Amino acid sequence: MRKILDYTISLLKGLGVTAKYLFRPSVTLQYPKQRWTPPERFRGRVALRPKKCISCQMCARACPNNCLEVKFNVGEDKKRKLNEFIYRMDTCLFCGLCVEPCPASAIFMNHDYELSVYDRNTLIMNLVKTDSYVE
Repeated sequence: MRKILDYTISLLKGLGVTAKYLFRPSVTLQYPKQRWTPPERFRGRVALRPKKCISCQMCARACPNNCLEVKFNVGEDKKRKLNEFIYRMDTCLFCGLCVEPCPASAIFMNHDYELSVYDRNTLIMNLVKTDSYVE
């Protein structure tokens, strides 16, 4: 008789938890139709403002995984001109350490979160030649 009473009490506790969540609003998104809006400080993939980049390579030095590579030429006016900014997203930690030392605010973490691909080679990209530029 004692076991039946214990089982009934535990059943009522479980039903109480279920009833408590039954009348709350849903937190699940119906993914293809509804999209998640990331918070302001969300760190997605690295993006670049190529016109602002001064090719100082501070971002590449700060990266713990060496997933950034800055290639440049020195012009006749002794200034560096950005040729390539290679970003290897397959090894990126999305830590944001590359964004902090940039003196020109040329590199930033955007809000992209749909980053799955079928071919790993597409995760290596040249950000100067892509449409990652945002004013």
